[in-house]
Amino acid sequence: MISGLGLTEEYQLLKESQEGFEGLWNKAADVNSELRQASSATASRRELGCIVKYFCNDIVHVQ
Repeated sequence: MISGLGLTEEYQLLKESQEGFEGLWNKAADVNSELRQASSATASRRELGCIVKYFCNDIVHVQ
């Protein structure tokens, strides 16, 4: 059905973007959990900041 409409490529890009978002969201949730448990969380905060920055840049490029 989708290939008949010529939307296969757009659908695939959207699907990959969604999968990427879910992976980044889960990673951010894991880091957030580590932050709550760690006494010294500087490295985890830095990692979380990098994930958020990467995610935001990825959203800008997808749109």
